[in-house]
Amino acid sequence: MRSKSKRAQRRGKRSAGPTRDAWKTLVSHQEHELAGIDVALVNLSCSVGLPGSEELHIPTALEEVDRLAARVKRETARNRHCFIRERRTHGDSRAKWTAGMLVTVLQQDCGVRYNPKRIHDPDFRDARDLFIHGMLGFERPGGTCASMPFLYVAVGRRLGYPMFVATAQGHLYVRWDDPEGTRWRERDSSWRHGDCFNLEGAANGFHIPDDTFYHNWPHKMSETQIASKKFLSSMSRREELACLLASRGHCLEDNGQLAEAVEVYQAATDIEFAYSFFLANARIAASSPVIQARLQATAERKRSRQTSQADVPTLSLDFKEQPHVRTPTRPFRQP
Repeated sequence: MRSKSKRAQRRGKRSAGPTRDAWKTLVSHQEHELAGIDVALVNLSCSVGLPGSEELHIPTALEEVDRLAARVKRETARNRHCFIRERRTHGDSRAKWTAGMLVTVLQQDCGVRYNPKRIHDPDFRDARDLFIHGMLGFERPGGTCASMPFLYVAVGRRLGYPMFVATAQGHLYVRWDDPEGTRWRERDSSWRHGDCFNLEGAANGFHIPDDTFYHNWPHKMSETQIASKKFLSSMSRREELACLLASRGHCLEDNGQLAEAVEVYQAATDIEFAYSFFLANARIAASSPVIQARLQATAERKRSRQTSQADVPTLSLDFKEQPHVRTPTRPFRQP
């Protein structure tokens, strides 16, 4: 009997599908163990059982991420000659051009976008706004800065790109982290050069800001935060998990499931103490009927407002003094 292909074996491992408590199993994993698990699977596992994840079928979602990666790989190879024309635009960096192609293909060809309803009205009650399945499938409202970087990283890692999630004050983004040039090299190229840069793909297109951009956007950072090295640097796999657990906690808290939110925030805090702020607030809310009533009233107002409003038109995120959002040019392609 012929042995299964690697892809078939990987699908077989996915077939069971995580349960509502799958995140508890992930918490017990060490760094090297999480490094061997698909970040898309970790992301989706943390969304199981939340409002907005009722129709989520994880094996199908992971196959969709595989298809996105295949599309990016194909288009990047097909348009590689464009790098010669654009190399000055990208600082003579093939890595920056390659990362830009990933964002461009996902946005222009695959329909990945920021959920227009969340640009000016953040709402954590729907898991599709916090996890990557909001950008997968046919009925996809779009992502936010909580989910889009994880999708970019999931696709990039499938292609062997040294991509990581990083955080500013109240914002997630992507980092290409290969300063020595040892983590990535194109298979058919002898080109190898170290590169480490930020990749912002939450708006229409992408741009590559330096760290100082995030000192004041989207919120001003304190000198202590900048010096802590917890911000503006690549997350470890355990830190990525803590970030996803915090998103799960936000969704539970805003839906009034405070006891479970406290449990999830506690797990996130055990990994990364910075999330203790959310834990403390959730504990106070869980012990106060008055606060619980206010949370419920706020949720009801948001629900009634959303049902009475028409769809919000698509808008571009405002990067203030960073207008150079761009996309790599590609030859016109017949549909």
